[in-house]
Amino acid sequence: VARQMRDCGTVLALQPLLTVEDRNLLSGHFALLLREFSLAQDLLISSTRPLAALEMRCDLRQWDQALRLAETLQPAQIPHICLQYADKLAAEGEYDQALERYTQAQDEHVSAGGRSVQVELSGAHMASCKGGMAKMQIKTGNTTKGMQIAEESGMEVCFDCGGILEGMKQYSDAALMFEKAEAWERAAGLYIKLKEFRAAAPLMAKISTPSLHVKYAAAKEKQGQHREAAESYEKGKDMDSVVRLCLDNLNTPQRAFQIVRETRSAKGAEMVVAHSTQQGDTRSAVEFLLVAKDNERAMELAQAHDLMDAFALFLGADGTSQEYAKVAQFYETKQQSEQAAEFYQKAGQHQRALKLYLKVGEKCIDKAIEVAGAARNEVLSRTLVDYLTGEQDGVPKDESHIFKLYMALGNFQQAARTAVIIANHEQQHGNYKVAHKMLFDTYKDLDSQDIPVPRELEETLMLLHSYIIVKTLVKNGDHASGARMLVRVAKSISKFPEHIVPILTSTVITCQRANLKKTSFEYASMLMRPEYRANIAESYKKKIESIVRKPSKAEDEEPVSPCPYCAMASPTTTLDCPGCKNRVPYCIASGLRMTADDWSMCPSCRFPALHSRFSALMETDNHCPMCENEVAAGSVVHVRDPTEHLNKAARMLSESEGETNA
Repeated sequence: VARQMRDCGTVLALQPLLTVEDRNLLSGHFALLLREFSLAQDLLISSTRPLAALEMRCDLRQWDQALRLAETLQPAQIPHICLQYADKLAAEGEYDQALERYTQAQDEHVSAGGRSVQVELSGAHMASCKGGMAKMQIKTGNTTKGMQIAEESGMEVCFDCGGILEGMKQYSDAALMFEKAEAWERAAGLYIKLKEFRAAAPLMAKISTPSLHVKYAAAKEKQGQHREAAESYEKGKDMDSVVRLCLDNLNTPQRAFQIVRETRSAKGAEMVVAHSTQQGDTRSAVEFLLVAKDNERAMELAQAHDLMDAFALFLGADGTSQEYAKVAQFYETKQQSEQAAEFYQKAGQHQRALKLYLKVGEKCIDKAIEVAGAARNEVLSRTLVDYLTGEQDGVPKDESHIFKLYMALGNFQQAARTAVIIANHEQQHGNYKVAHKMLFDTYKDLDSQDIPVPRELEETLMLLHSYIIVKTLVKNGDHASGARMLVRVAKSISKFPEHIVPILTSTVITCQRANLKKTSFEYASMLMRPEYRANIAESYKKKIESIVRKPSKAEDEEPVSPCPYCAMASPTTTLDCPGCKNRVPYCIASGLRMTADDWSMCPSCRFPALHSRFSALMETDNHCPMCENEVAAGSVVHVRDPTEHLNKAARMLSESEGETNA
């Protein structure tokens, strides 16, 4: 019937009774379901399982009836029933009866119905009994006895008893209980409330709650113990109170100043201003008026006492355009053009800032460039260009300033062209590393903006880099690669006018060592020209003349490697693939063309390098030959698939050539 009615509760209750054959037991369960508890008890007691009656009363939490049944049916259950009965009585406020039951619950010798039973009680049971007794002793007014039992019972009971005592407003005993429970904050809070500071003192070091430290500090301050009060205020993060004590009681104003500089507290700043004004320290008053956000008063004070320098210094980046403009006007009247320009710049008055920077002269060119870059104003840019090219005063300035201006303006293509001009100028004068750095930095700036690098810049950087790495290649015994890099440079020898003879001489000697005798003869013959012959070093002259008089046609063929784009084999120094027409990236360690199966990159500048060559180089010199940054051991990774890098290089080259043609 219950199933048909979909009464799940009844089905679950009746299910266990399917196998019950005892009529009284079955009837007792039915009476229980019908909430006829007295009838159910009588039927269950008269059944073959009378303990079911005791279980029923326990399930119903009718502990009084359960105790009476336990005396006759199962005396060993009396301590357990007493404990649960005591918990119920305690919750109902029947503290005397609860204490009696807690006491009874810990008795292991049970006498009932003329029988004496020895019951083995668990440690947890005994602890619950003692804890309950301690609480009930306190509740019934026997505080001393209750606290004694609590101390014997452990920290958890001590904490509970502390809470009871606090609720009864017995704060001193409550604090002692909390201390026994190692509830330092609760204990200290009560000691402070009772003004028992001697008892609270040893606990403060164990406390992290700021409010307690502040309360303790306030109490110490009232006692006149200002140093201890300041320490506690600091632990409580009440730094304004520390500032007040430092100024008014401890005579340590510099510490107060430092605290306010760190916290930037307006309240603390106001206290420092009052102190500084009283002491006649106007400079400090100006500083802390700004901290207190009273800028108008700070400016008035600075102007009245000729302290605008201090005002400008302390204002920093927190001022308004109007405030910066007033500072600039002050400096301008003092004929301090550079300082005036700086504050006009902060005020956003770029035209006046640029005019004053240019008035100062070359010392402030970089600052003038910064202004033009921020303004992005065609008139200002033209004015600065005229100044840099000498249109205004007939004195052209260093070309590097033009480059910086184009970079500041975001005109990267023009900046790149200027960089190449400057680099060529440096190269013409033999300053190869300066030229290399200029081109490398420009390359990285363009690359970071995903702007195509002009072919001319890339070619010039490659040529300079090829020359710079020769020394390292030869030093490491790689004469073949060193010779081929020198040949690459010698083919463009007109770009190295300052060192034509030394470079050609190195090419001849290194090619001889690398068994490139035919090539060596060609450049030795070039050195015999009248314009070069007289400048050959005496130590090499006879050797070179001998090569020319007795030429050898022996020449090792240049190794080949597959193009990383199309896999067509070409000489290792050929960077333009004759098959797919792609420009092949070069290795920064050797100058040779990159291959797809031996690819790695400098972890710093991200320029490509043959993994085998770069790893070998790192064993003798852990600095990147391109960016010169230190390369950490194990940071060079073999790139298994360089497709992404190759595609980017091809795309950038294509875009660069498109812009050049346009």
